[in-house]
Amino acid sequence: MSAFPLPSDRARGGVAARSGARMRGMRIMTPLRLWLITLVLTSLGVLACWAWVDRPLALWLHAHRWIVPGRAAFRPLTHIPDPLVPLGSVGFLVLGLAALAGKKFSKFGSLVALCCLSVVTTETVKNGLKWVFGRAWPDSWRGSESSLVSSGDYGFHWFAGVGSHNAFPSGHMAAAASVLAIIWMYYPGTRSFCAGAAMLVAAALVVSNFHFIGDVLAGAFLGMFIARITVALLDRWRVGGA
Repeated sequence: MSAFPLPSDRARGGVAARSGARMRGMRIMTPLRLWLITLVLTSLGVLACWAWVDRPLALWLHAHRWIVPGRAAFRPLTHIPDPLVPLGSVGFLVLGLAALAGKKFSKFGSLVALCCLSVVTTETVKNGLKWVFGRAWPDSWRGSESSLVSSGDYGFHWFAGVGSHNAFPSGHMAAAASVLAIIWMYYPGTRSFCAGAAMLVAAALVVSNFHFIGDVLAGAFLGMFIARITVALLDRWRVGGA
């Protein structure tokens, strides 16, 4: 029996009576098809942003950087996800030691554990994707790196995502989404808060010209997807070990 209560526990009362192979396959494949469709739609959205939205918006934001309402106020919001990865790493180790010691987790404890696992996994996958896509930043923030604004560098530098070519997908958005999605699944009453927090972070990243909209879309998808498969993996593990 697992020490981690999962969001699906509440709805599993009749699982024993509905555990035929066909039903199990339907329960696994339906979410998979949904996520594949979401991946396709996200990819189309990223391509549309790259073709028609990202470049003109980033240049407009740079040209109006002193008069865009709320830009200075939005910038601090871009740093909200910064502590999530280090906190997730420490939390993962601490809670892992607690699990080794035989501690059983409450619903909130399992929420924290899953958030830690989700955000650390997201960080790892995000780093690999940044290297693969190698997209330049909208603007230069360290004074010397290549970007759309500073040198007209716009596009993807495949398998060369280091230094100046490290914008896609947005790591800040991915980290925020990986945690907010877990909270969304565990506590449905917080969904308005989670959606609002995600939109605030997304708006801050775009308005401050830290990221293109396409970067943010991809980061949001990545974080939500990792959160969902984190819960799904532990859910399958619990069912198999029950």
